[in-house]
Amino acid sequence: MSKHPTLIKPPKALPHHSPIESVLSLLRLTDIEPDLFTNARKLWHPPGARGIFGGAAIAQCLSAAQATIPPEFTVHSMHCYFVLAGDSSIPILYYVERVRDGRSFITRTVQAQVPFDQIRLPITTRGEPHTKKGYAWIRARGRISDFPSGDFPPGDPTTGGNQHTDNHQAHLSALAYMSDSYFIGTVARVHGIPRIFNPRNIERALDAFAGSAEDKQEMREYLERIAAEDAKERDLSGTVDDGRRLGMMVSLDHTIYFHNPRSFRADEWMLAEVESPWAGDGRGLVMQRIWSKDGILIATCIQEGLVRLNQSRENKI
Repeated sequence: MSKHPTLIKPPKALPHHSPIESVLSLLRLTDIEPDLFTNARKLWHPPGARGIFGGAAIAQCLSAAQATIPPEFTVHSMHCYFVLAGDSSIPILYYVERVRDGRSFITRTVQAQVPFDQIRLPITTRGEPHTKKGYAWIRARGRISDFPSGDFPPGDPTTGGNQHTDNHQAHLSALAYMSDSYFIGTVARVHGIPRIFNPRNIERALDAFAGSAEDKQEMREYLERIAAEDAKERDLSGTVDDGRRLGMMVSLDHTIYFHNPRSFRADEWMLAEVESPWAGDGRGLVMQRIWSKDGILIATCIQEGLVRLNQSRENKI
């Protein structure tokens, strides 16, 4: 059976939408179920990763939930659990369950479902606690539109649906997307384990990359930048390469607490501080705080992931 990355032919990108709005856009499948959504465009599968970029699923789950609440409500927090790996060649269906509608609080549960292959989660590594912090400036490319065009209707995105008075939902979804960048990878950086230790790894990842020539060049620059960052951090910290290599690193859960959700723009510079207070027994815990350019704390994120090292033959049981 042939695979298609979207359930419906992708609509044309709106000229006033930023790239991240187009990437994260959803289509509402009203004819099937009022609270059922699907990705409008193919989702990104990072080179060498086991599935799609988790930040996309997180952001689209948030977008689907936000589409079912009145505009006067603002998201407080979201709690995500990664059970299966996503396949970028198959569309995702987002089922929104209206758990509770109160006067002060609204609760939604969103299930992202596709015919995935299950990820096996062996626990075979150990580590030591560490509190080294890392910092990064992040922002969405382009300018996020000031007014949404509608409530994710199928087909023409310029008609129908609930009209909102602002577009803070797009900024929250973009922030959720970017919150997964470098997140669980902080464990490797804190413990001095190179994410890319050999130029051949870059070439193998690029050989498996299915994007355009322009996307491939951009991905090459991105991977080379990661390798350079690892080398620079080792030089600054005096860390000696002890031969440890990452075998697998996947996220298990991802929590975001939003603070001052209408006080920032995701297309302006934000400062992310990440630290790994604990790692061991094959898992790593990472905490992240994100500030706006004005120094306002806008999000606190927590993620736990599986971190597995390559095991030599003599150490395997």
